[in-house]
Amino acid sequence: MWAWAGELSTRDGVETCRIGNFTLKQNVATIPSLTLVNGEELADVQVAYKTWGTLNAARDNVVVVCHALTGHADVTDWWAPIIGAGRALDPAHYFIFCANVLGSPYGTASPVTARPGGSGERWHAAFPVVTVRDTVRAHYRVLAQLAGGGPSGRHAFRVHLVTGTAQGGLQTRWWLYLRAPGG
Repeated sequence: MWAWAGELSTRDGVETCRIGNFTLKQNVATIPSLTLVNGEELADVQVAYKTWGTLNAARDNVVVVCHALTGHADVTDWWAPIIGAGRALDPAHYFIFCANVLGSPYGTASPVTARPGGSGERWHAAFPVVTVRDTVRAHYRVLAQLAGGGPSGRHAFRVHLVTGTAQGGLQTRWWLYLRAPGG
């Protein structure tokens, strides 16, 4: 039987995820409900994320970085050479956003997180099957909240660039589809 050996704690809106000697501090947004591709409805979906830089007045300087399946939202930990002052992803110019995928053990809704309702019971094997498209839709909703676009957030911001490797590369394709009419 698989067991979760980590620890999640939240204080002042910042979540700390500890697994062994690894510690990740990140923000957490809650999506009231998310309908998955398979038709299942998830309530109070938590999505852990990190940002760098500031969203400009036009809301058109968003850079979305999508991590690999086993990655986490701290881009500076695994892509340090491209993020920072004078680098390709410069927080002085861009609002950089990276969120943990659905099913990730790093704070986003997953088999190791508590089910909604306050019982504290973890999802474990009852966690629904999620797709890359479900993850991108959840991340879009978080960005919409951050951009002040209301519940749907449709067109509240403009993405300048989406980038990622491995599963993150698959996410970039769904970002293109999502922004298309009817996506």
